[in-house]
Amino acid sequence: MSKVFSALAVSVDGYITSRDPGAGRGLGDGTMLFDWYGDGDTASQVFDGFRLSEPSARVFDALAARVGAVVAGRTTYDDSGWLAGGGPHPTAQLVVLSHRPTPGERRADAHHNRHRGRDRSGVRGRRR
Repeated sequence: MSKVFSALAVSVDGYITSRDPGAGRGLGDGTMLFDWYGDGDTASQVFDGFRLSEPSARVFDALAARVGAVVAGRTTYDDSGWLAGGGPHPTAQLVVLSHRPTPGERRADAHHNRHRGRDRSGVRGRRR
């Protein structure tokens, strides 16, 4: 049986973005929130391009290596540009929670996909 652990990130306004998020701008201009991913001298063994302090890399990589699925809200999904591919984790399944279909998806398709184990973004969820 798998263990479930949760790591949540949210700001006071309910989003993990900063000012001016959106397509081509990612999660916005809030560099201080994410600067620690790249301001260290130790490369992450899980995320290409991440350079953390040595103590942070030990803890971050140990946790990141165990992630099997990521749950994201639709606004974060849209702002991050994941519709074009990719996701917040290099190997984990991405599940997007949404009450609206992805751009270009017809409502009937969204309903059909949801009942086949897919959320409205078209990302396949795990079924056990």
